[in-house]
Amino acid sequence: RTFHRWVRPTLMEFKRRKDKMEFAEPNRRSRFLEWNYNAELYAFGKRLGEDFNEILLKNALIEKSYIEQEELRQKKVGIEPDLSIKDNSSLSGDGEKLMDSYINHYLENTLPNLPRRYVKKLKEYLLSEELLAKISKGIGIDDLVLCAEFPVAKSTLARTLKSVIQALALSQGSERANRFVRDLVLVELVDQDLTLFCIPENPLDTLQDILKKSGA
Repeated sequence: RTFHRWVRPTLMEFKRRKDKMEFAEPNRRSRFLEWNYNAELYAFGKRLGEDFNEILLKNALIEKSYIEQEELRQKKVGIEPDLSIKDNSSLSGDGEKLMDSYINHYLENTLPNLPRRYVKKLKEYLLSEELLAKISKGIGIDDLVLCAEFPVAKSTLARTLKSVIQALALSQGSERANRFVRDLVLVELVDQDLTLFCIPENPLDTLQDILKKSGA
């Protein structure tokens, strides 16, 4: 149940060094001459220490905006669009449910005496678009996601992280995906002052509730 605290900082340090070696101006990795998408996907899984089903991982990284962009491009050159690919909406939705369930379970078991409303606040922080986008970018998803916009929007990064987590669950099982969530998402609480999430609006009422439940 312990955090693997080295996972997140190590991955983010790799990403920081790689970005420093490349252009200062934002640029799509797919425009580089040496770009090999399949090789990049394989390397992505190895960096994370996970074995993804390749088809599922590819699906997890395809945004609806990318498909729409490709269909429009084909129409402009007189080709009737016939793309046999689907976007990551379904994976993302299921990934969010998986994360919500596991994070809630983990917090309630790790902090059994914490009132539910504060558990909810912690969970909202961990599932926030801002935090998930930061984690997503830190492990290099911004280089791999196929979408219309660039730079990649925070909403896209957060959504794609959820879909990647679901792809992992389908590839290796929910236990493996839960461990991934623990080591990359829940570990964010290690550097946080948890009291900031637990400031009661009515301190006296909260104290009375706690005393009542404890039988005091």
